[in-house]
Parts: sequence; C-alpha cells; structure tokens
Amino acid sequence: MDIVAHGLWTFVVVYVLSQWKLTARYFNTRKKLAAAVIAGFSIDLLFAPQFFYFLTHSASRDFHATAFPGWMVTWYWINHNYFFIAIIGLIVFLLFRGYTVPVVFALTLHVTMDIFTHKGFFELAPFWPIQQAPFHGLVSWAQPTFFKWSWITLLAVFLLVFLHMQYQKRKSLISKHKKSKDFLV
Repeated sequence: MDIVAHGLWTFVVVYVLSQWKLTARYFNTRKKLAAAVIAGFSIDLLFAPQFFYFLTHSASRDFHATAFPGWMVTWYWINHNYFFIAIIGLIVFLLFRGYTVPVVFALTLHVTMDIFTHKGFFELAPFWPIQQAPFHGLVSWAQPTFFKWSWITLLAVFLLVFLHMQYQKRKSLISKHKKSKDFLV
C-alpha cells in the first residue's frame, strides 16, 4: 500500500475505534489520533531514502526485492517487523506513556496491511529474523486495479466518516440547545 493510503486508512480505523466505548480512551484526543496517523505512514518513510537512493544510483530498474542490495532488503524487513514494533512500543511507553496504544496499533495495522498487499514487490518477513522466508501477499498494491479500488474505497469510507462527524456535531448542537431552553424554563 502506498504511504499516503497507510496514513489515511490509519485515520479511518482509529477514528472508528475512537467512537466505541471499549477503545475510546486510547484514541480520545486529536494528538493521539495524529500520533497514530504519523506512525501509520512512518515505517515507509524509514525506508524511503534508501529506496530513492537505489533508484537514482542503480542501472537496474527491476522493482522486485531481489534486485535490491541485501542490506536494503534487511533494513526493510527490520522496519516492517512485529519485533521492531515491540521495540518502538517499549520506547514510546517509556517516553510518552499515553501514546503507546495508538502508535503500536498504527504500526501493527501498517505491517498487517502490507502482509496482504505486497505480492512480488517487497514481500514481507514480519517475524524476521526468526522467519527468513517472506510471506507472499494476496495482491500487489502496485497493480492499477487494486490501487484504484483501494482509493475508491478509501474515499467512500472518508465520506461516511465525514457524514458521521457532521451528524455528531449536529447532535451535540441540538443537545446544547435543548439544555439552554430547559435552563430558561
């Protein structure tokens, strides 16, 4: 999945979770939502400099992971890894205790989405170094059909989230209006 889509899907999922009473306390502020969204696309940003360096300094334009140097694939597997997420979660817990759940959730969502959407192109080994062989995803995010439908679905879900936000705002205003009328009576 592309970097922007990871951030937007994280926003949608975390927003929905913030509306449920069971999980609302973990995602109840805009700062926590922002932390989750940033974490949702940050893993790919850790790999982006090496990827662009390779593209500009390599004669090969083969986008299969085997075309990349071994150290680059290793770095990719390190930062798209559940053990890496655990280490990041521990660091966040020690430094910013209230943000642990949103950050770890977003990173886990990112890696889990990538497991299923990376086929042939940057396949993941999410339990590396224990698991050396990568998972072969169900579909490649780089296929135009998947890319198109992913974004159409994302826009439709964003429309539903926007409508829900408007409904909540209107409901809140009506509630405040009723309370002010009761006060005057």
